[in-house]
Amino acid sequence: MQKSATLFTHISSDDVFAQFSELLEPLRLVQAHTWEEAVRTESDLLILYLPVMGPDSIPVELIGDLRHRKVLAIGYTGLRVYRDMDLHLGEEIHLFSTVPPICVQASRLLGPGQQTIARSIDGPVVHQSLGVSITRDLVPFLDVIATYDYSEGWVTGAVVRQGTFAYASVADPPERWTDDYGSLFLRVVRSLAESPFEAPRYEPPSTLPGQFEFSLLPVTSGEACREEFFFKLEAPTALTATLWRPGRWPVSMNGRERLRPSRNSERPSRSIQVLQMPGQGCRLPW
Repeated sequence: MQKSATLFTHISSDDVFAQFSELLEPLRLVQAHTWEEAVRTESDLLILYLPVMGPDSIPVELIGDLRHRKVLAIGYTGLRVYRDMDLHLGEEIHLFSTVPPICVQASRLLGPGQQTIARSIDGPVVHQSLGVSITRDLVPFLDVIATYDYSEGWVTGAVVRQGTFAYASVADPPERWTDDYGSLFLRVVRSLAESPFEAPRYEPPSTLPGQFEFSLLPVTSGEACREEFFFKLEAPTALTATLWRPGRWPVSMNGRERLRPSRNSERPSRSIQVLQMPGQGCRLPW
């Protein structure tokens, strides 16, 4: 039986539908014009092409129905829809005016990987792409299909999925994709359309109460220093963290000194306090 997909976009152009329709042949593609049509039209896959930042995320009353669909979201608002659904795909990474090379990984959805796509789009970027940072708490629950060759101390996902909810980060329309990236996208769409529905699964980690000490890496190591702690909060909570600098060397971040030696103390310190809300991530700005 021929597989089908529904396309919903906030880009007001028939050209976008024509581009996706040509790319995805022989899969049958139908266009939805409202969120209700998108969520409730019967098809094997719902494609959300939402590359522009805007107010048009999914209405709250339709989120429950969307949880029972297989979905491939693209772009800034596509990622926002997943956040509204409480899906955990990683923190967004802004790629700004360039899209780094993409490395196709071995994945449960596509099988063996080890392909590098040097360019995913032709020409300058039109819509900003958002990668997602793959943190260690997410690794057991994500199928990482492709990553960016973008070394900043973390793994940046280009195409990832949790259950049958997938995210593709290249936000420009298909007419600007290279053949290699178009082929990868087509494989993802076909595999999702043919796969049975799989509910997303995520169990947030939790750090036990206590005092934690760790060493920052010396700047000459060339490596990023990353320590993560996870707390389950039931109400807004004030968190206090203190950084001590032992020895005579200053502590710096991004080349700027943050904590200088002190004549009056062998362990100068800096404390910060943040008000943390349940369900939100937090980074301490040392």
